[in-house]
Amino acid sequence: MQLGGADADEDPKGYGLALQRLTPSLQQEQARQHEVLQAAADLLAAVDTEIALQETLLQDALRDITNPRLRKQAALVLIRIANNGHAAAAYRLSLEVAFGKSIAGAQDDADHWLRLAARWGDPAAQVSLARQLMKGLNPALDEAEKWLLQAQASGVRGQESLLADLRTKRDELAALPGRAESGEAAAQRQLAQQLMDPTDPTDPQRVAQGMAWLQRAAEQGDAAAAAELGHALAFGRPGVAPDPLAARPWLDQAVQGGSAHGQAALAQLLAVPGATQSDAARALELAIESAANRSGNGLFLLATFLHAGVGGSRDVVAAKAVMHLAQVVGGELVRQHPDIWPQYQPTPDEHLPVQILRNQINDNLRGMPELLARRGETPAASG
Repeated sequence: MQLGGADADEDPKGYGLALQRLTPSLQQEQARQHEVLQAAADLLAAVDTEIALQETLLQDALRDITNPRLRKQAALVLIRIANNGHAAAAYRLSLEVAFGKSIAGAQDDADHWLRLAARWGDPAAQVSLARQLMKGLNPALDEAEKWLLQAQASGVRGQESLLADLRTKRDELAALPGRAESGEAAAQRQLAQQLMDPTDPTDPQRVAQGMAWLQRAAEQGDAAAAAELGHALAFGRPGVAPDPLAARPWLDQAVQGGSAHGQAALAQLLAVPGATQSDAARALELAIESAANRSGNGLFLLATFLHAGVGGSRDVVAAKAVMHLAQVVGGELVRQHPDIWPQYQPTPDEHLPVQILRNQINDNLRGMPELLARRGETPAASG
């Protein structure tokens, strides 16, 4: 094959035209491709062979990526094929980045590959992306529906129930303002959460509206709303200036209502050294109560209190056991302070007692207050 026109002298065999047919990332391997093409009698057939080879390489990579000895090389092959525009490879790459052991990456990287796989037509990726878009305080239901319909059009069955859930959620969200206006506290709190969604750019007017809805719900005795309102006032947030004195009554109400979030927020407020409302002993009590209710924030605070001896004796072993559970449960404070984790790694001598205590606490979180109290009565336990 030979090109005519101006490019014929510079590209007599048509390498440029052939390379245009290759998917984007093969440009990273141009040296190898040029060798293949220069030796080929039929350039387009050589390119088609290379593209067809991707499926074989993908299956080999999927097999090998589960083998610890072959995992690293398989991951490199998977990345190469995904970069070549292979939709199924891009989807599997998104899963490996998010959940696997072979490829390091952030959630944003996993989301990037998931979107590419959906755009390139992988039905499983389209369904997975739709599920992701349906979550959150302000779900992107229209986009989620688009991906589900595309997956359905490609012949994938079983999306009817998911589409039905999506349409039900759309109806519920449309009805939410009316329910809030009618005085339903749970709807008022949910509407406030939407208006104050931290993943959205800050809009002062929306934040003010959200705070007003939280107050209306809290005034009706909604403990969860009182906790959110008190937390926002205690520590501030975009669009809300800190006002610890105004926060205290709402946090007290939340604690009386049994809110684990309120317990953790008040514990954090009372633990501030030198503050007007500082009360380290009460802060420790509240952190224990919140942690026993499986609050990630409560577990995090309790670990830091035990480590520093806030409100009681220092217990490093218990602190490290509790911090491990906080990492498992997650929460706002855990996400905000990833740098603190190395301080809570057990030393070789601590490893076994930390593991035993962690298992004891995890098996019976409700019994944690009594367990920690018994440890506090035993000087050797504090480490």
